[in-house]
Amino acid sequence: MKIKIGVDFTHFFLKILLSFNFLVLLALKTSLLLSFFFLSFLNSSVLVIFLFQKVSFLLFSHSSLNRVFFFFFFY
Repeated sequence: MKIKIGVDFTHFFLKILLSFNFLVLLALKTSLLLSFFFLSFLNSSVLVIFLFQKVSFLLFSHSSLNRVFFFFFFY
């Protein structure tokens, strides 16, 4: 009985964590896209900044889930 409750709680916790990760990355994606589209008209160096943000996000996300969601949303 204890194992069943532990497994259910872990499954529930992972679902919450994945949905939170999904929302954070969705917000990151929209903010990056908006900054790229609105600021690209002002300066061409924004493209370099946008690409640097994408690469730095990939390099500094150590979690495998973050890398999976990164490739799913950005490619």
